[in-house]
Amino acid sequence: VAGAHHDDTADKVRAASCGDIRAVFSALPPSLLDILDIGEAAVIHTALTEGIATVAIDELKGRRVARLHNLQVTGSLGMLIMLCQQGVVPSIEQAIQRIQDKGIFLSERIIQEAITAAQAKG
Repeated sequence: VAGAHHDDTADKVRAASCGDIRAVFSALPPSLLDILDIGEAAVIHTALTEGIATVAIDELKGRRVARLHNLQVTGSLGMLIMLCQQGVVPSIEQAIQRIQDKGIFLSERIIQEAITAAQAKG
């Protein structure tokens, strides 16, 4: 949502029932900011403060810290799978292609797992 390039992804997440976008707290704990970037720190802090069980984080370090705080973790592909299952995103293949077009590497195994999971209706 806060990225420099806005496309319709944030709007689709807002429209879906699988996620919720929250405002960033004005002050984040230095203990999180010392080891994570502001986005990951904000996600983890918000989850811990508001009792949210699952967070969406892609970076490995952020995922590890979230798990250390007993949070469940999903990522971009997990969100895409949920959005496809809800019919918000019509094609996981096209969504994955857009991710790859932005220079993000995804292994063929992960891509196939995501396609299979998206086709299994929840």
